Amino acid sequence: MWSWPVVNEGAVVSGVRPPLSPPAATERYAATPGHARPAYKPRHPSLRHSRQQVAHSTDTTSMNRHVALLLCASLALIAAAEEKYPATFDSLDLKELLSDETRVQDAMRCLLEEGDSACRPAGKALKEVLPEIVRTDCAKCTETQHKKIGGFYGEISRRHPDLMKKLLDKYDPSGEYRKKYAKSWAEYSIHH
Repeated sequence: MWSWPVVNEGAVVSGVRPPLSPPAATERYAATPGHARPAYKPRHPSLRHSRQQVAHSTDTTSMNRHVALLLCASLALIAAAEEKYPATFDSLDLKELLSDETRVQDAMRCLLEEGDSACRPAGKALKEVLPEIVRTDCAKCTETQHKKIGGFYGEISRRHPDLMKKLLDKYDPSGEYRKKYAKSWAEYSIHH
């Protein structure tokens, strides 16, 4: 029979190769030249370990859902809070505009005509949102926009009541919003 040298606590002994038993056999043969064994790795995790993984993944999934829900709610609140008109009207110099009668007439022509050919960029932007401004009493306006738009129409109402009537007849033909927002519009001297 063929014999294999066995390492036993530093001494080499001749004999028959013993059957492998878990860790002790692995340690015993690891020192034999040319015979290195890989570390023992179980193929399947223990049942306890997989239960921990399931519990952890359930906790993580639940937490991820809560975080996602909070993120969506926050974005919805931010979107609702920031749903304002663009800053196009914020930089408008109202005094300069109202002091130039030609620009006032151009702006009113732009708002009263069907096409946009007579409109400057700010007038075109105002014309696009004017129906909503009339319906909602400028609900999406910033404080600055509210003051400037209200001031513009108040001055038009005072200087050109006929143009103001045409404008209101176009954007509020039933008179519903004139009645509904009469008090608010009176603060800016918008008469109907």
